[in-house]
Amino acid sequence: MGRIAVKKIQAVVKAIFRRQNYREKKLLSGEAPIRVFVSSVMDDKMAPVREKFVAVLDKLDFFVPWAFEFTPPSSQGLEDAYLSKVKECDFLVWLVKDETTEPVINEIHTALDNNISILVYRFRSDSIIDDNTNMIIKEISNKGKWIELSNINEIDDAIRLAFGDEIIRALRRKPGLDRIAKLEEMKTKSKARCLARWLSVGVSSSVAEDFFVNTHIGAPSSDLINILSKKRLAIIVGDFGSGKSLLSERLLQKAIESSIIHLDAPVPIYLEGQNEITDLEDLILRGGKEIGNIKRNGAFVIIDGIDQSVNNNFFEVNYQAQLIISEWENTTIVITTRPTFEPLTTENIYPIPLLDDNQIISLVNLVCDEIIDTRVFYEMPDSVHESLRRPFFSLLWSKYIEKQEFSTLGSPGELINFFVEYIVFSSFGNFQDSIELLEKLAISSTNVGGVFVPWRDIGSVTEIQTLLTTRLVTRTGELIGFTLPIFTQWFAANGLLKHKEEISKFVANPRLLINWYYPISIILDMFSFIDSMAVLEEVMKIRPGLLA
Repeated sequence: MGRIAVKKIQAVVKAIFRRQNYREKKLLSGEAPIRVFVSSVMDDKMAPVREKFVAVLDKLDFFVPWAFEFTPPSSQGLEDAYLSKVKECDFLVWLVKDETTEPVINEIHTALDNNISILVYRFRSDSIIDDNTNMIIKEISNKGKWIELSNINEIDDAIRLAFGDEIIRALRRKPGLDRIAKLEEMKTKSKARCLARWLSVGVSSSVAEDFFVNTHIGAPSSDLINILSKKRLAIIVGDFGSGKSLLSERLLQKAIESSIIHLDAPVPIYLEGQNEITDLEDLILRGGKEIGNIKRNGAFVIIDGIDQSVNNNFFEVNYQAQLIISEWENTTIVITTRPTFEPLTTENIYPIPLLDDNQIISLVNLVCDEIIDTRVFYEMPDSVHESLRRPFFSLLWSKYIEKQEFSTLGSPGELINFFVEYIVFSSFGNFQDSIELLEKLAISSTNVGGVFVPWRDIGSVTEIQTLLTTRLVTRTGELIGFTLPIFTQWFAANGLLKHKEEISKFVANPRLLINWYYPISIILDMFSFIDSMAVLEEVMKIRPGLLA
């Protein structure tokens, strides 16, 4: 063998070893690809959809789709084969049709049992879905991500965006269903607020739960729905106890449900009016950051009780709301407020409807053991009858009927006094001490604009715990306040009559005087003539021109 031939052989051998060495040192993935199980009814209609999904997933790096028709024959039993693949997958994609077969139900149940993330894709259709499909949708409503498609051409982007979001969340160490979890948390908080309001007026826990489930209670009227659809801004106006907050909660709950089901639905936002609102746009964007893209999807915003804090100027917030809905498509804003001392002239005003006599009776009969009818109104003072058109007073009246057996009421104020004296404190000692603490809390809260105040400024741990058991008061961290603004204002009004020195403090200070607008209104509207004159006389001593 010549030298040239030997050199050629040596060169080939070296090349082989270099290649082998490269192969040994090449970095390979330490993890198996992400496995995606494609679940759907298998028929001629769904075949092209399944093929498209598999093709798109197959093109994505790190993803391996599994679909029954694309796998080789196996000795494993048919049902065991596909259910074992569900257990092994990282994601299950459910392609929703109008009907759902038993194999698909088994696949989804297996995914749920094994904590497999579920992505749901459905094409928009006017067809009615069957009971099986409805059942599964309800089961996974808070466990799966729901995506609607218009046609097969949207599949590519829908898959890339959905799985891209899942990867981003995982890298940021957020749960895969963080968005759904946030919406469920919003729904839970909304329910808690509803129950707390009903419980605070003496309704039992079981009846409060029934009220919540009965979505006809507090449901928005067709007139309000029309205002929201056409103008996208509604100012719901009503006096205390008229049901403004419940109405806003029902609107919020509907928006939450829509956002859970539809990825492109407006993002629900809830803002409490007792908190200062200076930059509404910033509050909305920050509030919806973890739920959806507000600039793309829009928002459904509730601002409940803008009148509850003197730090908020209704007209400024309304102006900001007008700007937002003009700039953001698909955005709706609902603001609730009591009538203010400045006339509200905006065209988006929606006066909340009061109850008619039959609605009063229906509501009372849901709570009261006594069955009553409209004849009870015949000998009732007009002021009491009219107050019952607000649900707050109707619920108080139901408790009054149970305890007083239709004895005559002289004024709406007697209903609140009755509630405080006979319902809230019937099980507690030191009645007078508790009343004084409540009045102290109300005065302190009113002086700072109706917001919660440090509990340590009001009483000891034992005293505060006693107040909390009344359900009139709630605590948030180091702060304490009343569950309903009416209770703040009612006890502030009562406390003012006992501590007339407080009058001089706020009458001389225009800023504080605004804070006391509603408590003074209660005294003038619901208290006796003697009480009203006692307050007015104190005012006249300091600022006689104020009443001119």
